[in-house]
Amino acid sequence: MGVPLLAIVAWSGTGKTTLLQQVIPLLKARGIRSGLIKHTHHQMDIDTPGKDSYLLRKAGADQVIVASIGH
Repeated sequence: MGVPLLAIVAWSGTGKTTLLQQVIPLLKARGIRSGLIKHTHHQMDIDTPGKDSYLLRKAGADQVIVASIGH
């Protein structure tokens, strides 16, 4: 049996991060560790307060990876 996987995909600004900020603590309370891969087309600094990677880590994600296409 493989590792359970949940993918959430939607347009920018539709509430993916807001949803995950609520789901991650629920998973963590049940002993489920979460790792996230955030894709961006923009150049960004990792773990900047207010940015998705920061918010998801603060929500309790065990790992947050940001994948970006360099410009």
